[in-house]
Amino acid sequence: MKIQVNEQPIEVDGLTPEVTLAGLLEALSAELQGKGLTIVKITADGKVIDPEDAATLQAHRVLDCHAIDLLAATPAELVHVMVADSAEVLAQLGELAGRTAEALRLGQVKEAMSLFLDLVDRLDWLAALLSHLPAGFAEAMQESGKELRRQQILGKTQEYLGTLRRSQETQDWVGLADVLEYECPDLLRDCQELFASLKTA
Repeated sequence: MKIQVNEQPIEVDGLTPEVTLAGLLEALSAELQGKGLTIVKITADGKVIDPEDAATLQAHRVLDCHAIDLLAATPAELVHVMVADSAEVLAQLGELAGRTAEALRLGQVKEAMSLFLDLVDRLDWLAALLSHLPAGFAEAMQESGKELRRQQILGKTQEYLGTLRRSQETQDWVGLADVLEYECPDLLRDCQELFASLKTA
């Protein structure tokens, strides 16, 4: 059985049949964080597992795997990866917002709430990316007022999230559908323009 971090083989002591991928991750995380690294991707026998997917990590035992490859990155590298993935995530966000609004307008509240939770998770991801942009693009953020623009879009994203959550808590389904349909596209467009400018910086 082979365990690698960033394609470098590592030795892990104390592996027993009970140790799961979650346990392995916990054991390695402290050491990697000391080096300024965070595990961003896990591949077990060719299957990619999200490091945030606790249930799947808990279900896999380390010694049942033939090969475990871990990808670790610095905060700056992580931000670059997130920006590279942003076009796809923003497109998914736009689609989710539209589907949620449509379900609400049709009175399909249960389906809409399932979509809504996914939407909020992705918006939280977006807010986190906006918060950490300077870690990966410190030099680029100093150009042409990009840092000011980042702060404005982050504030708008946080305000938007607050509005969505309040509408959901008060069960204002019409208001929630309106916000999703009419305000979300502008927010996503602003984000896309900022991220595109960083990719070419």
